[in-house]
Parts: sequence; structure tokens; C-alpha cells
Amino acid sequence: MDITPRHEEGMIRIESYGASGFVVQGVTYDSTIMIRGNHVTVYPDDAWERFSDVATYAPFLIPPVSEMILVGTGAQHQLLAPHIHRTLKAQHGIILDVMNTGAACRTFNVLRSEGRNVDALLVRVR
Repeated sequence: MDITPRHEEGMIRIESYGASGFVVQGVTYDSTIMIRGNHVTVYPDDAWERFSDVATYAPFLIPPVSEMILVGTGAQHQLLAPHIHRTLKAQHGIILDVMNTGAACRTFNVLRSEGRNVDALLVRVR
């Protein structure tokens, strides 16, 4: 049985992550990033402080809206304010899953390989 994750042409993948940043589709990003659809946007490394503000998630609410946003919080798992989870789920039907950045990168690749509509907000590991 072949268990190789499928990788369709044009499907975005995180190739690596670490203290130097991320490699996504062969491009190196040396900061925090947002992946929405097949686009990567650079965020300042201090973006984590803004993650508890609902406005930070506004770009994810522009249609088409994904079913899930993975939030990578750096080397250590950190918690977000519960109202962020509630607001995104109740008002937009979006699941917010928060974990350390390594776990978020791996989860992102697996879910995308399954054809799931998932986006990510990833803090660079320091």
C-alpha cells in the first residue's frame, strides 16, 4: 500500500522550518508567515502579540473561507484567548487549532495532502 502523501501540482507545501525561518515552495521566508490558499504573506516576528486580537484573523475571513486555521506559536505551545476560538467558530464556522510551529507545519502538510481547505499562521521558531 502506497502511503506517500499526494502532492498535486500547485499545492503549497512547507518544506522546512526552523530558527532561520520557513521554506515554502522553494522560497525562504525569514519571518513569521501566513499561508492562505496558495499565497504566503510575511508577518513581523512580533505578530504573536497581536494573535489575540480578532482583527489579526481578518485576512482569513475573505471568501473563500477555509475550514481550519492552524496557528503555530513558535518553539513552545502557547494559548490564545478563548474568545478568538469562539468568535471564529460561531460567526464564520472556522476551527482554530493552536500548537507549536513544528506541529503546525507537519499538520498543515498532512491536511493539505488530504485535500483539506486549511490555512496557517506560523511564528518562526527561535
